[in-house]
Amino acid sequence: MSSLSSILKKEVTLSGENQPEFPLIKIDTKNGIEKILTEKDAENLWKKSDQNVNIFTMLKSKIIMKFFPKLFEKKVLESANREYKSTPKEKNVW
Repeated sequence: MSSLSSILKKEVTLSGENQPEFPLIKIDTKNGIEKILTEKDAENLWKKSDQNVNIFTMLKSKIIMKFFPKLFEKKVLESANREYKSTPKEKNVW
């Protein structure tokens, strides 16, 4: 990641799958930033995030998966084939 940041002269962010706004590691060699999300940071950020929206989204997905499996399969395939768009820096939580 450091090499990529150095070559591109940009910030490089590693996040969990389907969580681009919740970075785990950030490296920006140009500005001397090397930050790794700690367990304490994660707990604080989780408290600040809108957990109700996440729970609702998860519940909705489970209902669709269970009662409408073909619709769920269609949505998953559409998502997998959609072009990736990076998350803007200002939408990252730290």
